[in-house]
Amino acid sequence: MQGKFLLLLISLSFMMSFGLSANPDSIVQTYCEQANKYQESRNYDSSLMFLKLAIYFADSTKDEKSKALVYRQMANLYYDLNEFDSARIYYKKVLTIKPQPEGMQLTSDFIGLSLTYLEHGFTDSALCYITKGRQHWAQHQDSLIYTSLENNTARIYLDKGDFDLALKHFLLALDNANLNHDSINLIYVNLNIGTLYQQLGKFDNALDSYLKSLEISRLTNNTIGLALAYSIGIIYKERKDYQTALKYYTMAIPPCIELGKFDDVANIYNNMSNVYMLQKRYLDAANILRKSINLSATHGNNRQLGIAYANMGKTKELQGFYDSAIYYLDLSRAVFVELGMRNLESIALRMTSEAYEKDHDYKNALFYHKEYILVADSIRSEKVEKQIAELQLSYETEKKDKENKLLKKDIEFEKGKSHYLLLLALLLTFTGIVSLILFYFIRKSALTRKQLAESKATALEAKLEGQKRELTLGALSLSRNLEFINSLINELRELSGFVTDGGMRPLNNIVKKLGQQQSNSSWKEFEKRFSEIHSNFYSRLLEEYPTLTQSEVKLCAFLKLGMNTKEICSLTFQSVRAVEASRLRLRKKLNIASCENLSMFLQKY
Repeated sequence: MQGKFLLLLISLSFMMSFGLSANPDSIVQTYCEQANKYQESRNYDSSLMFLKLAIYFADSTKDEKSKALVYRQMANLYYDLNEFDSARIYYKKVLTIKPQPEGMQLTSDFIGLSLTYLEHGFTDSALCYITKGRQHWAQHQDSLIYTSLENNTARIYLDKGDFDLALKHFLLALDNANLNHDSINLIYVNLNIGTLYQQLGKFDNALDSYLKSLEISRLTNNTIGLALAYSIGIIYKERKDYQTALKYYTMAIPPCIELGKFDDVANIYNNMSNVYMLQKRYLDAANILRKSINLSATHGNNRQLGIAYANMGKTKELQGFYDSAIYYLDLSRAVFVELGMRNLESIALRMTSEAYEKDHDYKNALFYHKEYILVADSIRSEKVEKQIAELQLSYETEKKDKENKLLKKDIEFEKGKSHYLLLLALLLTFTGIVSLILFYFIRKSALTRKQLAESKATALEAKLEGQKRELTLGALSLSRNLEFINSLINELRELSGFVTDGGMRPLNNIVKKLGQQQSNSSWKEFEKRFSEIHSNFYSRLLEEYPTLTQSEVKLCAFLKLGMNTKEICSLTFQSVRAVEASRLRLRKKLNIASCENLSMFLQKY
């Protein structure tokens, strides 16, 4: 309500400035001009406010050109804000306005609409609309819009993985940009060609295209092109020329700051940290990541913040600071969960499992590895559903086009109707078959990955069980050692009757030292190894049952290892009756029914 009131006040003030009798068309144009100024200065909130005012007046006018003007500008603004769903809505509103614009504007609108689909990965729909733009362009063949048409067509094929067609259209765009001395498009087309070569692993070709883009940016003092120097840094990183990579990363930072692209600055910092880690310069990596964390938090870029946390966790892991590593990885995972970025969440889970594994905490390593498997499986299922949805959307689009053509043909010749219906049925059948085949192969790939992940989980469980068996064997070995020491003490005491008074003192000292060895060092070693495997056993048990004595806690540890009464007797040098009595008292303290297994009860701690 307050927002509407504010818009009304602004509207009245502007109307007062050029007269209350001003017609709505001139008001719309004035608001659009003001919004454009704010958009150029990157004051997007103010730009959006004036465009909403323009839409209010445009909807009240019968001038379709005014509506098209404000709808198109609103679509462009939402695209700049990465709100592609909203941009798509306004591009479609522009295309429904009659009569449609003359010249190349309609081609430009189709290109804009196709890019909103491309940004969401719906490449078939993007290709469908840019093809319509190409059909309209063929009627006028404007040279300037042709570069954008070919460049964005190539981007769609690149996203589809059709590198040959992508390169073909990029080269057409490059030739046309050279012909028109279009420096802006020369920068972007060379950059896109570099991206294509980089994906193909042709790093020399990619570097050549990136350097051309950078050189043109320098000659024309194009800040946007200069900010893309970090792409060159990525190439040098792939070639393991880390110093040159850092040089270009650093070169890209000032123009990004000048443009206000703080998200890109944080991204560059994160890439620099990866290079420092590869160089084992962990302090430099930590310092640059602190900058990224502060910058991302200040400007609300949670995605880069989560990545910076994850990189900081990896840095701490490489330094051997596993507690700090797990702390930062927990922070990164929380950010990715809040943003709904499942793929990055799964990576953070895998890194957390690896950190616990390196810290020899196999229990937590296994837990987080299982969590990683669950999230990774969910992502693969969502990907399959997305691909099926895209096929369905593509089918619906094609179906609508086919139906429109059928309706037109039906008026002219009724006999051809059955032919087109048959084509439609074949198209539906073909789409269904393709969907099923795609689902089969993706599902098969997902099962293979799941089996690999489960095999690793089995290995971790085996390692944990191995440590448990080793501890049990160690306890039995300890029992035999204690029996030997005890028998040795008894034999020495029997010899005391044959020793003179002068030899009694040394003999007693030997017996005393053996007794200390029996009671202290062996038990400490046992408890240390037990705590490494069952890290929270003592704390959880005493938290729930604080009245347990030290001997009762030790008895619980033996029972958790699955030892029987005879084995416990050999360890504690108590009689069978004494151990049975201790077990009975322990059962009462733990409030366990006589029918319940005491050892099984203790397994949950």
